[in-house]
Amino acid sequence: MTGVLYHSPSEIIAQMLDDLGLADLQSTGTGDPLTGWTVFPIHLPEDPEQALVVKDTSGRIHGRMQPTGVIGEHYGIQILARSSVDPVTPYKRVKLILEAFDTLVNREEVTLIDDNSVSRTYRVNAVTRVGPAVPAGNDGQRFFYSGNAVASIELVETEDEGSETGTGS
Repeated sequence: MTGVLYHSPSEIIAQMLDDLGLADLQSTGTGDPLTGWTVFPIHLPEDPEQALVVKDTSGRIHGRMQPTGVIGEHYGIQILARSSVDPVTPYKRVKLILEAFDTLVNREEVTLIDDNSVSRTYRVNAVTRVGPAVPAGNDGQRFFYSGNAVASIELVETEDEGSETGTGS
């Protein structure tokens, strides 16, 4: 199947942040994350105090390719950082990640396991920020900053189905 993602863009980007060493994916409870930051896809739990979440947001549709009918799409994502240290700490982490998108992401391969225990590999062709890191408020104890981007992601292979291509442009 062409153009299918078996994982949400936020799950793929969260794994990529872990692969690039910018954050550690969902702490396993074995102590502090190596980077000082734990990243969660979709939902940000109450703990740890210093954490990131990658959320899915509105992306961009670029039309349909003829004769295949595949629709070109860039998937929208938001990076949200929180910290109780000071307001500068989450700002610096979001800024670092947005700058890493500019310089490090070039056809990165990311592998995840789906609900059926099938290994799915995605190619993140590029992640393009759509603005700077911006303040996202506070909850009286912790400070929040966020940044938005669009990602070109395609499915490249699966354990059972061989090579596939997706909607990345």
